[in-house]
Amino acid sequence: MKCEKQTMTTKQIDEWLATRKEAGLHIDPETAAVEWEYGQVLDPYGVRNLPKEADQIGRIYFARSPESDIWVCFYDLPEATRDALRERHREIAKQPWSTSLLDEGIEEAIESLARKGAIVDTGRRRFSERTGCWQIVWAAAGPE
Repeated sequence: MKCEKQTMTTKQIDEWLATRKEAGLHIDPETAAVEWEYGQVLDPYGVRNLPKEADQIGRIYFARSPESDIWVCFYDLPEATRDALRERHREIAKQPWSTSLLDEGIEEAIESLARKGAIVDTGRRRFSERTGCWQIVWAAAGPE
């Protein structure tokens, strides 16, 4: 089931989210795949209809077991798994070949541009194969 909130009932959304929490119980932090993307911090899977004042974009981390295609937001992982994955990420970031500093710089730049009003939500969305959800497409703000 894809997270197409306009076609899902509240019960279906709750069931879909429960599959993520269940999958999170089976993620081994030593073998898990981890990725991140920008998205709604208060709705990382893009399944809820949030009010405008809850619109907050940030970096959201997801993990999955190698044998699973279900990506689980770090928010839905058991605390011990989440902590172990964060520690593993810190260790990887220390490696000279790591792109973490570049990623952090990009994230900071996007957040800064959004705060300044230099970029805007276009109202368009792109589909993420990894999360099975639609993502915000940003664009440069027009002249005021």
